Amino acid sequence: MDKDTREMFNAVIGEIDKLGEKMNQGFARLDAKIDYVNESLTHEINACKLDRDVVNMLVAGVVEHDRRLDALEAKVY
Repeated sequence: MDKDTREMFNAVIGEIDKLGEKMNQGFARLDAKIDYVNESLTHEINACKLDRDVVNMLVAGVVEHDRRLDALEAKVY
């Protein structure tokens, strides 16, 4: 391989390395964003589960109050 071909080959390899580094940096940024979104979604899911549990407790309380009210009304009448 002559000198010019070798220099051209090394230049091409150098550009490929630079492109690879830029791609790796881009993937690292993308991974960080995905991790952030994943963490945010986890918090939102947990909040929704908590809300659901609170609503279930409130509904159970209303049902219990209705049952007690029905029992009291039955005693009165």
